[in-house]
Amino acid sequence: MRILALDSSGLVASVAVVEDGAVDDQVIAEYTVNYKKTHSQTLLPMLDEIVKMTELDLHTVDAIAVAGGPGSFTGLRIGSATAKGLGLALEKPLIHIPTLEGLAYNLCGIADVVCPIMDARRGQVYAGIYEFDGQKLHILEDELQDALNAVDDFIREIPQSDLRMMFRFYYLDDMTWVAVAANMNSRFPKRKYTEDSCRKRHDRYLEKIL
Repeated sequence: MRILALDSSGLVASVAVVEDGAVDDQVIAEYTVNYKKTHSQTLLPMLDEIVKMTELDLHTVDAIAVAGGPGSFTGLRIGSATAKGLGLALEKPLIHIPTLEGLAYNLCGIADVVCPIMDARRGQVYAGIYEFDGQKLHILEDELQDALNAVDDFIREIPQSDLRMMFRFYYLDDMTWVAVAANMNSRFPKRKYTEDSCRKRHDRYLEKIL
């Protein structure tokens, strides 16, 4: 089987062609660009270059795999639209690959817990917790819930009510520091909260207790 793979979910865009090998899958070609151009400017030119360099007939591709996120909303739309257009033109099926699971498979078969992390910008990350049973990947949902419960217990122990609320907004409600400051000013109108002041109080508290 020959798979054409597209990834535009993050800051870096990639195109690859993978085939079944005698022993394992073989990467025939891979093209990655990490430059200040949009994925709409790089994805198809990269594919065109791979086609030329490997003398690939796209009609010999059996399926098209595309990274489905999490990731940049615009990047995901570009990748999905490109894959769908190619799939319709070539009459090939599409395969949705969750981006974090794709990253986890870089360590396929490892006995340890795997936690891939992606930059979500503004101080946020996308992350998942997985383990392998042979070559099969499992999501550790219970462990994720335990981690959230541990964060909640930690926040409950913070003595200052406003600082406790900052931590809750940031870690449990997944707010940016800008949003945290806005919500704090709404809850405590007599005080002045800024993105910088909220972040500094957060950092000072962690430095004090750790």
